[in-house]
Amino acid sequence: MKKKTKYEYYGFICRANIKTGFVQYLIKKSTFIFDFKYKKPDQDYPFVKFCIDNYASKYIPTIHNTKTCNMYFDVIRKYLGKKKIDTLYKILCVSESVKKKFITLYGNSENVMTLYNYVNINEINKSIKTDSGFKLEGYYLFAGRIDATKHKGIDLLLRGFLNSKAAENNYLVIAGAGKLDEDLRNEIAENPRKNKIIFLGFRSDIYALMSKAKCLLAPSRWEGFSMSHLESLACGTPVVSSRCGGAEEVIHHKENGYLFDVDDLQDFIKAIDYMDSNAKYMREICKISVLKYRMERYLLNIGKILSEKR
Repeated sequence: MKKKTKYEYYGFICRANIKTGFVQYLIKKSTFIFDFKYKKPDQDYPFVKFCIDNYASKYIPTIHNTKTCNMYFDVIRKYLGKKKIDTLYKILCVSESVKKKFITLYGNSENVMTLYNYVNINEINKSIKTDSGFKLEGYYLFAGRIDATKHKGIDLLLRGFLNSKAAENNYLVIAGAGKLDEDLRNEIAENPRKNKIIFLGFRSDIYALMSKAKCLLAPSRWEGFSMSHLESLACGTPVVSSRCGGAEEVIHHKENGYLFDVDDLQDFIKAIDYMDSNAKYMREICKISVLKYRMERYLLNIGKILSEKR
């Protein structure tokens, strides 16, 4: 069954049913096998097992997250059996932070590499011009699923903003799918500043919203390498981020954003208030700081990785 996609791609998409002769033929003929999919350790992945059993030398897993990379790779390690991890062509980590965590868990190898995610700056510059129909200016923005309370630090986000001085003259705009936890809904309902928080739901014009925001708030408790950080900087919008995952590799304190320790509510509030009067001076630096993560450089880096001889 063919499915429509909302993005451009080259080639074709098919279900990865390893029992299908055509799928096995594609794997055999492929030069590399990229595996980007997150895995849970309590499930079986026959497609992955087939690839590792038969074509480990061209198999390339991607490790996304400092907290869950062991869950992801434990599945692959199980299928490797007695084979060493350097049997795989490469193991790609999305940040240096993730790479260091991976090495502490599984040991080092020359095939463990960092390949940062990229941001399509040209596409973002086009999208910024979209008329979002949202007229508010200079708000604080959160972009992401609002039901990922623990992961994204939604509780910290709401409490931090509502207890900041900046909330007196600013709004917090939340763009993302999902439903807020009941406890947090009740907590907001009882807060005298509840009207300072605007929930927009999922937005396809997120870059236009980012470009007008005072800054992006990202109080996550764990991340590998957040795409929203790159996208916000590409829009010229600084980022207030917890020091988790690869955040410190992207955000330079008080230059293109503000860094605070994970779960430090008071420092998060301090960051929000700091950005109220300082964010506007960071906008040009934001755009410059993200150039190293542009798509063109990513393509060069992945080209070098794939051209290396084993």
